[in-house]
Amino acid sequence: MNDARPIPDADPSTGWTKDWPFTPLRLPERALEIERRANGETVLRNPTPLEPYPVQVSDDLRRQAARIPDRTFLAQRNEAGDWVHLSYAAARDRADRVSHWLLDNGHNGDNPVAILSDNSLNFAVLQLGAMQVGIPAMPVSPAYSLMSKDFAKVRHACDSFTPSLIYVEDAALFKPALEAVKPAATIVATRNVEAIAGAIPFDDLLAAGAGKAVERAYAAVTGDSIGKILLTSGSTGLPKGVINTQRLMCSSATQTGQVWPFLHDEPPVICDWLPWNHTFAANFNFNTILRFGGTYWMDEGKPVPGRFEATLRNLREVRINQYMNVARAYDLLVPALEADPAFAEHVLGDCQYLFYAGAGLPQALWDRIEALSIRVRGARIPMMTSLGSTETGPPAVKGYWPSDRSGTVGLPMPGLEAKLAPAGGKTEIRFRGPNIAPGYYRNPEKTAEAFDDEGFYRIGDAVKWVDEADPMQGLSFD
Repeated sequence: MNDARPIPDADPSTGWTKDWPFTPLRLPERALEIERRANGETVLRNPTPLEPYPVQVSDDLRRQAARIPDRTFLAQRNEAGDWVHLSYAAARDRADRVSHWLLDNGHNGDNPVAILSDNSLNFAVLQLGAMQVGIPAMPVSPAYSLMSKDFAKVRHACDSFTPSLIYVEDAALFKPALEAVKPAATIVATRNVEAIAGAIPFDDLLAAGAGKAVERAYAAVTGDSIGKILLTSGSTGLPKGVINTQRLMCSSATQTGQVWPFLHDEPPVICDWLPWNHTFAANFNFNTILRFGGTYWMDEGKPVPGRFEATLRNLREVRINQYMNVARAYDLLVPALEADPAFAEHVLGDCQYLFYAGAGLPQALWDRIEALSIRVRGARIPMMTSLGSTETGPPAVKGYWPSDRSGTVGLPMPGLEAKLAPAGGKTEIRFRGPNIAPGYYRNPEKTAEAFDDEGFYRIGDAVKWVDEADPMQGLSFD
């Protein structure tokens, strides 16, 4: 789309971008049912039925391995700086081999497999291989091991959740933490394996092909099986383990596909640094790529000084069609795009939409992004966000229409109910649906506290209508 009008050189904060159209994007009509109760509560529902969804995440992996076996699923730079590609077929084969090794060595659903390192190809393969045979994967923030002096949080994770296997990319880096914590677990590593006595090379997990035991265990997985245990941030204490069932993850990806049907039209391609121990990338980004047969370029950069240069290098090398990130990353990216029109065209030229989460996007930054997209595309690339948490899949309410302003978090997705409850002069939002976690791992007390008497999850966020006279404009944070 190219608007023939000359593009103003004025400051976008003057509002000139709002007169420009949006780039085309296949989106559904907004749908909302409202139940108003006598006690002041309001329940919101999307009347569109939730479509059938797979039993488990690896159903998507196996489907894509059969349909597009040679397409790159994941790509990561090696130590020499070259991209190493993992195809869908190779990912399935390696995951099956890992499943075989885990079952053959006595691992089962009673104890999780913990992953202490940053994102990597082996991280992905181990996680998929564990989950598909009913063994929970538990990604743990590397900071708990590498930036802590007392290792309290990683010790808590090991003592409370008792992983039977712990994976680290580099045994030498994680040796101090593991020696301090002394977990009763098998240690598996990719590099410097000899640094930890008794550690097993990751390649050993790939040595044997999968047998009938893998298929039996795969078939025994249900929607209620625990796929992942994602740890809360622990910012106010020791982290809790959020139970992410297969149903939570699979229904969430289906909900996303229903409100963002354009994902079915073109395989998504992203370049992403976000950690797989956090729900944003662990479930939303990773599972979206897997569900819709896309490609995930793994960015070793981060939106902090001294690390964002790697992100800029990666974005110059790969051509993305979706950009999903936190507000801080946009704050660093936008000046680089404004300074280099060719780079802006490379990043935004094929972008279907821009997504932000984790924190609000300042309106001034939003307006600058609109101006950039108009200069590149002759129209505004839609920007959207959602509201959710580790306990909600993560998206619960999601924006699925173009907006002029930052902060609109959207409306409920199919299959989800949102309760608006009066709370101390504000309105608290709560959620119930198949994409909501059933509770916290081995913590019935905290589980009971997290839900109200109707089974709605208490996320703790306050919301308000963007326009009380027109609920179809959606909700925003309050």
